Amino acid sequence: MEINNEQIFCQMGNVSSDGYFIYNLSKSGIEYYNPALCRIFELNPTAMEVSPESLIKKIHTEDLEYSLSCYEELIEDGGAKKYLCKFNFDEKEKYLKFSLVVSKDGVFVSGIIEDLTIDQQNKIHIEQINARKNITLEVLAHDLKEPMGMIRMTASALENNIKHLGENELKQSLQFINDMCERNLKLVRGMVNYEFLKSSVISIKKERADLVWELKHVVRFYNRSHLQKVRNFVFSSAQEKIFLYLDSMKFLQVINNLI
Repeated sequence: MEINNEQIFCQMGNVSSDGYFIYNLSKSGIEYYNPALCRIFELNPTAMEVSPESLIKKIHTEDLEYSLSCYEELIEDGGAKKYLCKFNFDEKEKYLKFSLVVSKDGVFVSGIIEDLTIDQQNKIHIEQINARKNITLEVLAHDLKEPMGMIRMTASALENNIKHLGENELKQSLQFINDMCERNLKLVRGMVNYEFLKSSVISIKKERADLVWELKHVVRFYNRSHLQKVRNFVFSSAQEKIFLYLDSMKFLQVINNLI
């Protein structure tokens, strides 16, 4: 029994979590779609068959013009193209990646649609967090410069005059240093807490990861840093590889915070 490319495409679509479809340009109708396509566009099969143009209504207003230009480019150039477009579903945004191919006779468009919403939203949040970190470093460099200088001056004065200082003067100087340190620690904690709250909105994306490799990588990093002078990090495992489904970025964030 001979199986053509279209049958193979449909068989793959029937078991895929991505959306698969074949669109007939001459009839302006969908010839084939898999169950995942209905799930991605949050439509029932009847709506997909009767009104495929309802998909267009879900394109985000910001991407309407861009999506139209992509379609015109695809039809004009033919061949294979890839596009990323933003859609709106009841005030919930989705980022969908389209991998499209126009048939040689120009009658059919076959495509695969991937939901990259989590990836795109995480990318946006990470960019925001990185921007905040840069601002944080600038603020800390500015706000800590003066108090750290005052602490240094006080410590130097104590060192040079400790023999001539009375108990009360010594206590006052030490209290001043303690107050300045507490103030600076509150400033740093405030910055760190803001970063933690901001990073918590990043969606968890679990992927298979080697826990042993991840932890060894962290240990190697810290052993190459200045912390090796005050702390010795050692990691051992009874197994060479331990695979788990986890969000590597968030896992490493937790490990770094613990260290």
